[in-house]
Amino acid sequence: MSQETIAQLGKVVEDIAESMTKVATNIALLGVEGNADEQMRIITEENNKVLDRIRVLYNLPPAPGR
Repeated sequence: MSQETIAQLGKVVEDIAESMTKVATNIALLGVEGNADEQMRIITEENNKVLDRIRVLYNLPPAPGR
């Protein structure tokens, strides 16, 4: 595995971790603090980003409707 490939994989892992942190934060605050509709939008958007990245990593087809 080349250094470039390792660096790219590291970036993907960091992006996934960032998205999952946003998801966890918004789940924790859901209905407690802030706008629940906005929190659900962020949760859905970040979950979709993670799933899309995983599909690319494993050469899987895009999700239906994406």
